[in-house]
Amino acid sequence: MELMAKAISSSDNWFLTLVTSLTRSAKNLKPNVLTAEMFLFRSGCWQILTIIGAYLLFTLAIGPKLMANRKPFNLRRTIQIYNIFMIAINLYFFFASIIAYEFGTALLNFKYPSNDNRNLSAEDHRRLTFVYWYLMTKIIDLMDTVFFVLRKKWSQVTALHVYHHSSVPLCVWLAVLYAPTAGVNGIFPIFNSAVHVLMYTYYALSAFGPHVQKYLWWKRYITQVQLAQFIIFFVYGLTYMIKQKGWPSVLIATSVVQPPLYLFMFSSFYVNTYCNSRDKTPKNRNERIKSSSQKSD
Repeated sequence: MELMAKAISSSDNWFLTLVTSLTRSAKNLKPNVLTAEMFLFRSGCWQILTIIGAYLLFTLAIGPKLMANRKPFNLRRTIQIYNIFMIAINLYFFFASIIAYEFGTALLNFKYPSNDNRNLSAEDHRRLTFVYWYLMTKIIDLMDTVFFVLRKKWSQVTALHVYHHSSVPLCVWLAVLYAPTAGVNGIFPIFNSAVHVLMYTYYALSAFGPHVQKYLWWKRYITQVQLAQFIIFFVYGLTYMIKQKGWPSVLIATSVVQPPLYLFMFSSFYVNTYCNSRDKTPKNRNERIKSSSQKSD
């Protein structure tokens, strides 16, 4: 019993030390002098938290109550236009990220950049501008859930979906405020934009109805690509932890903890959707997959 008590006490002390270290690191963070003057950053975190808070309030409370006694809105044409727009914007940001991060070579720079310099090099200015506008696309992504709610697609408003859509803008916001010129930032937009091109292409085609949906057998492979993406993020995150130079511990923690969490949540979704034993029959499996991909119907 005494040995167990010592082990518990030791773990408590370790946890307390970690929390104290992260809290101290957060208090010592200095925002970039340029992004601190931009829209969504001038008032600290309140603007982005207001957007995410409004999103969660609508998704979890106001939206369901509003739609409780209403028929689903017919947004087929609106969503078709939205999907095409998202394909174009993600395609643009994929190529823009390749250029901004020097065809991937900038990902090997693990040094924490200075936030006090107003006279940026051409490369740093390009990255700062890129990540700022990339943040705006993550806010636009919130419309995915709004369309689900207005169309009463409640099976799509999962914990995974809501967490993913609310956490990504906040993580990108932190990167833009505290390390907008860092080379390591490029790993996310490069892969994520490419994956979103695939996703929104699928959704755009799906919006044309059953006569096209029957050819969209490759839905599960998009999820596999997403899983591969998070594995890459996880491995890169471990490399970043080892090779980083001067990064605040709180930023390391917030960036490294997300990939394994997303990997776990997306893996659970994949198993539940495609691999459960109760879905082995073609009819049940196809119905489940169809239900999981009704985003643009």
